[in-house]
Amino acid sequence: MVARECWCCNVKAQQKPVGSPSRLKLNLIPHLQHLSSTHKGWSLAFVCGECNAHSVGLTSCDDTNDHPDIVTEMIDTGELEIVWHPMGPIGKTYDHVPADIASMADEAHRAHSVGCYRSSVILARAVIEAAAKTKGAVKGNLQQKIDNLHEQGHIRLFVKDAAHGIRDSGNDAVHDLKIVPEKEDSSEVLTLMASVLDDIFITGETLKQMKEKREEKVGK
Repeated sequence: MVARECWCCNVKAQQKPVGSPSRLKLNLIPHLQHLSSTHKGWSLAFVCGECNAHSVGLTSCDDTNDHPDIVTEMIDTGELEIVWHPMGPIGKTYDHVPADIASMADEAHRAHSVGCYRSSVILARAVIEAAAKTKGAVKGNLQQKIDNLHEQGHIRLFVKDAAHGIRDSGNDAVHDLKIVPEKEDSSEVLTLMASVLDDIFITGETLKQMKEKREEKVGK
């Protein structure tokens, strides 16, 4: 049985097939164009094990497996790639981050979840710049802002490198149309984005509070 992040309940849950797959008249399915033109398209209904909402899975297989029972078995074993509908964008909450920046970070995750990887990378870059400004890093370009965050002690050295990685990926996505971010690229950028936000708004703030408390105690 396959699993997906349900468009309705936003939970990654098992999806139970309903009935048999139907052979599509259209061979090429969006997001599966990389498969051979000899592949045949199939459609199968699923029900979410968490909330009972229905989804449709589109897949494709070659002529040698052109039978509903074989297609169902290959879906169950994970041998076939599935394009889910509705996609249902899945976001992520950042409770420790200022609301306007958290909203942008959430939007980056939503773009990623529906396959808009260029958009998610560009948004992640914007998140880093917005976060930097909250700490007074407002002068110069983003490279200088990130360096300033590190110089002021808001982010650690390896997190500074992560922020520059996001900056580079975002710049490529904006300025070089030949570089097309893929799912893995977008996922890595979002992981790095979370690390930067944690350093700025959790680790950095905690260390600042600890230092202030210590200085207050020493002063007494």
